[in-house]
Amino acid sequence: MGKFLLIYITSSLLVFTQNNLLYLYPNARGKEIYFICIASIPVSLCYFYSWNFLLERYQDPWVSKFVFLALSYITFPIYTYIFFDQNPITLKNIICIILSFIMLYIQLNFK
Repeated sequence: MGKFLLIYITSSLLVFTQNNLLYLYPNARGKEIYFICIASIPVSLCYFYSWNFLLERYQDPWVSKFVFLALSYITFPIYTYIFFDQNPITLKNIICIILSFIMLYIQLNFK
């Protein structure tokens, strides 16, 4: 499971960087396509392997879907805090993060 998390976190960080490239690196304007092309294959491979890891382990595509959804609600506030210095500690975000952990627990522990 640790390898899965590392692969997922790597791919979500690449996607976050790809989507926010111009805000993180304003000098990249006009060169966005290069980063998109460079990052697309690693992102696709990471998501492919992490999705299939969950699918093989739990034999249910819904588990993969909800785990990805829950992890995105956990990683995104961390990335926005690190890269944009935005405080993720709002009532709305805390509730969403708690719900994400609940969703992860349900998907990984119930049949």
